[in-house]
Amino acid sequence: MKPLNAIQKQSGSVTLVMTAIILFLLSMVSVFAARIITTDYRINANHYRAKQLFDAAQAGIDQAISTLDRQAINANIGSTDIFSGGPHTLCPQIQAGQTEFYCATDASGTIGLAVLRAQYNPVLVGDTSQLTLTINAFSPNANIAGGITANKTFTQIVQFSPLIPNPPPGPLTVLGDINAAGVRLTNTNTDIAAWSGGAAVAPPNTFVKTGTGIYPSDTNLAALGIDPAQGMFDNFVGFNKAIVRRHARTINCTGGCTDTNADIQKIATSTGGTYWLAGDLVLNSNTVLGTSQNPIVLIMEGNLTLSKKNDTINGLVYKIGDWIDTGSKGTINGALIVEGSFTETGNMDVWYGDLLLGTPQISNLNMVGMYTSVAGSWRDFF
Repeated sequence: MKPLNAIQKQSGSVTLVMTAIILFLLSMVSVFAARIITTDYRINANHYRAKQLFDAAQAGIDQAISTLDRQAINANIGSTDIFSGGPHTLCPQIQAGQTEFYCATDASGTIGLAVLRAQYNPVLVGDTSQLTLTINAFSPNANIAGGITANKTFTQIVQFSPLIPNPPPGPLTVLGDINAAGVRLTNTNTDIAAWSGGAAVAPPNTFVKTGTGIYPSDTNLAALGIDPAQGMFDNFVGFNKAIVRRHARTINCTGGCTDTNADIQKIATSTGGTYWLAGDLVLNSNTVLGTSQNPIVLIMEGNLTLSKKNDTINGLVYKIGDWIDTGSKGTINGALIVEGSFTETGNMDVWYGDLLLGTPQISNLNMVGMYTSVAGSWRDFF
């Protein structure tokens, strides 16, 4: 029989060994827990950066499409820079000479999210052109050298689509009645001068290729009035109103605008494009909007008056609602569509696009449109 103190010594040794093992196991658990926490943190950080990179790239695409639309870059554009970039405090990786790059920021504008390579070469696909946009997205971090924690390259193909795939057949197309005794309508391409879903008082000065030129009470045209909010618009325009308004350059004339309005002056010096005008516009200084080679599409929510003889719009005017005017003397070289009735007591001219007369606005309307993303063309590269 062992002495009691020997048994106690053995018990103490066992306790010490067990304690050491337990401490070792706890240490290992702590190490593994720390490694798990670290790994989880890295996974979450990588997920956050990946999400930030994706959002940055999407912001860059949205910025590019918006700029393409608003700068009226059309289907026949050559290789060009659509942005004027250069150095930016939020995107320090853009150098001074890199004007083809653009800095897109997050909603708060506090950090740089993406650098868009804006230079492109269009590729003709069928009747439309496609562009490949390249976006270098960055996850910024001001606490490390260079300010970048991650970056990734994305590409997206966008395609140009004409805004007016179905141009009207003549200078004046009206959903309702036409009362335009003093208006002159000219179309040397066909025999259509005025086409309406309602009654039409024939303008005395109509010049067409053959026939009378006046086609009232068309049942197919009148049927578009069942849904006047969209029917007439969708028949001639390739996109619905909500999409067009989002992409068009909107001009606020709710208080009334004249030629002196800065936004109206920009149209006069533009290279075509689509404009959505909210409110009334009076041109009274012999102003010319659009050109024969670069016509505009002007969508009017309010009234339009061409006060002077040389006030001219080259392109297509789409009037939402009734056209009621008593003083227009100017000219629309192209076409006028009215989503209601047309009443004009002035002696305005509407000349349908005519290649022989040097006013090919109708044939060039296919150069006015919007860029949209091609489904399935999104690519990302590490």
